[in-house]
Amino acid sequence: MKKIAFSFAFLVSLVHGGYVNGLVATVENEPITDYEMNSVMRQMNIDSQKALNVLIRQKLEDAQISALNITVDPFEVNEKISQIISANGLDMQTFQSMLASKGVSFDMFKKDIENGLKKEKLYARILNNPSQNITPENARRFYESNLGMFAQFETINIVRYSSNSKEALENAAKSPMSVQPGVNIENLKLESKNLNPQLRYIFLNTKNNTFTPAFGGNGEYQMFYVVSKEGSYVPRFEDVEKEVISAMANQEREIAVADYFNKLRSKANIEIVKR
Repeated sequence: MKKIAFSFAFLVSLVHGGYVNGLVATVENEPITDYEMNSVMRQMNIDSQKALNVLIRQKLEDAQISALNITVDPFEVNEKISQIISANGLDMQTFQSMLASKGVSFDMFKKDIENGLKKEKLYARILNNPSQNITPENARRFYESNLGMFAQFETINIVRYSSNSKEALENAAKSPMSVQPGVNIENLKLESKNLNPQLRYIFLNTKNNTFTPAFGGNGEYQMFYVVSKEGSYVPRFEDVEKEVISAMANQEREIAVADYFNKLRSKANIEIVKR
């Protein structure tokens, strides 16, 4: 769901003696510019060579999607979004509020989902057959070898704001030092393992010292200010088995896909511009 930010790229280029849209490379006659590369470097905090590799991979993926005429219709996009929202115990209104709090429009998110689905279809064609390596036994071994991937905070210190007015909560977030009529405030310390899936997802995706979106309905709304998350808690395998299988499948898929694109890159028409 992360988007590449292109703001102030020209300043970076000027500092390095370049120019705004200087050509860095072409992949199947599609350009890669300074503008794109500087943006990827900032967004991913990587050096120029790694950024160039990322962009070459993206261009090769786009070329393959186009060559194979891979498309996605609006129904597929909406179905995928519904699955994401349902899997995290959220409702549409809360999910859209979370996106807005991160500066991401819903239309932007839908576009990301569309692009992601196109890549999934591309990868499905590349891989052809599902992995036979993902068994319950192997999934448990993967979990035990990568416990850090599934760690969550053990406890969380929060301030709970509640009201029968969503607008009052939003005003409280804008001016936390002011007193908002009709808003109740409560300090809480909660354990991760006792949280419902919706709250756990929201807290995991909210940074310390920031507010969650206001959510609820039928005249009962709440919002939380996350003070701090403490400790490290690893859920039981049985509680995160779906996440473990997904992570294992993603890792195996990425290895296979990376091998495919490395071979494709060796045959592709790629020209690097000398600087």
